[in-house]
Amino acid sequence: MALPREAIADDVSLVPMPARPLTLEDFSQLSTGDVVRVFYWTVNQGDMLYRFDRVADGRVYGQLCDDRHVDVTDDRPDWLVRNRDEFENKPFWGEVAGYLYDFGGLVCRGSGAEPVHGTAPSTCFLECQ
Repeated sequence: MALPREAIADDVSLVPMPARPLTLEDFSQLSTGDVVRVFYWTVNQGDMLYRFDRVADGRVYGQLCDDRHVDVTDDRPDWLVRNRDEFENKPFWGEVAGYLYDFGGLVCRGSGAEPVHGTAPSTCFLECQ
């Protein structure tokens, strides 16, 4: 059963991840529907909520949180506008896809193979780069 696109509950609980760069094995320990927060800072800096679906073919399938609010004045795809009332202008889960993937033994995001980590870096780490 595929994870549905739906509004994100206000009380979503996060599954803690190891305090290091993550691997496929780390994600393999999760259950479908578990929500994790992963961080990246090698090239870009940020974090994302990810609702886990499965690990397959060297990818971590799941849903990204779209934390932008749905608005009929946006240039977003039609399904977002059609579902505006369903999501009640709350952040929602997007389509299930293999957004995260294995590269060199680490789980990465984006076109630049940027590793994701289970915890945020210290402020000093970012400022000293």
